[in-house]
Amino acid sequence: MPEELAGGAWVEPTIWTGLPDDSAVVTDEIFGPCVHLCPFDSEEEAIELANSLPYGLASAIWSENITRAHRVAGQVEAA
Repeated sequence: MPEELAGGAWVEPTIWTGLPDDSAVVTDEIFGPCVHLCPFDSEEEAIELANSLPYGLASAIWSENITRAHRVAGQVEAA
């Protein structure tokens, strides 16, 4: 850890992949620096996954196609 950060209270970010859809990490709010990455086969499936939970605090879309990213973002019910 850099010396200028040594006096602070820091939590290292966590990245999860490959968890089952009913895992608590997937279905519950996690208050910390974390992300669960899940694969999908179609835009429709990605939107369904994103909208399938009662929480919609934040989302992120990565795509090489800006038109597609905007189209999907318009259908995701998250902040």
